[in-house]
Amino acid sequence: EAGEGEYYVADLIGLSVEDESGTALGTLSDIVPGERDIWVVTTDAGEAFFIPTPETLRRVDTDAGVVVIADGALTAGE
Repeated sequence: EAGEGEYYVADLIGLSVEDESGTALGTLSDIVPGERDIWVVTTDAGEAFFIPTPETLRRVDTDAGVVVIADGALTAGE
């Protein structure tokens, strides 16, 4: 079982991603593991990403199916 503030990747993929203003940004489509994980979001414009840190990741609510990130935290993919 995942501990407090920890999540299984399978529980996160497919969650809706919103900013703090409640604007829907896309769907969490992948998590690239590394020294700092990169969370990939599929948006209407393509792929974007953010690195979850206390400054960027505001809330994960698997029951509600949503990840809330800081306004401006999402970076467009190349």
